[in-house]
Amino acid sequence: MSGILPWVRRVPLLNDIMVCSADVFLREGNVQTCQRPMNARPHRTFEIVVFTVASLSDRAAKCWALTSLEPASPGAPLVSLGLFFNRGISFSMLDGYPHAGIALSMIGLCLLISISVTSDIPQPRAAMPLLWSGALCNLSDRLIYGHVIDWVRVVMYINLADLWLCVGCAALAASLIRERVSAWRGHGGG
Repeated sequence: MSGILPWVRRVPLLNDIMVCSADVFLREGNVQTCQRPMNARPHRTFEIVVFTVASLSDRAAKCWALTSLEPASPGAPLVSLGLFFNRGISFSMLDGYPHAGIALSMIGLCLLISISVTSDIPQPRAAMPLLWSGALCNLSDRLIYGHVIDWVRVVMYINLADLWLCVGCAALAASLIRERVSAWRGHGGG
């Protein structure tokens, strides 16, 4: 337990659960007291709600698409609805290599874990739950069906999980840019 405890303590949600689940816990063989009162609620409710709503909306939309939409036709308008099974990665790249999609999804999840655990940069509250939701929803499709269920065509076929990934990435990128600009201005750069 002592080997994994420092890692668990760096993941905010896991840390909140662990720290306040009892008034004492063991850390590397030493008894330490909880740093917050036992009745204090973890401050992750918003993130949990965003993750849950994003994940459930993606799953509901995919179920609707499977039961209500016709398969996508090659000559469909650039903006339309149609059922499309994406065996590749984002935007149907590597469509002929389904195992590459699973491998790259796993690499993406490892990168997401790394960002969640090691990043000291303040992150927008909704960015990480949206990234986790999008990544896990599409990966679960790959593992369950062997492909991702896309159903909205906006030049290429996408789904809500793709939208959550894009919005989460944009929010995280904006946060990083804002942080860098702020640091630059703080050092006399502008």
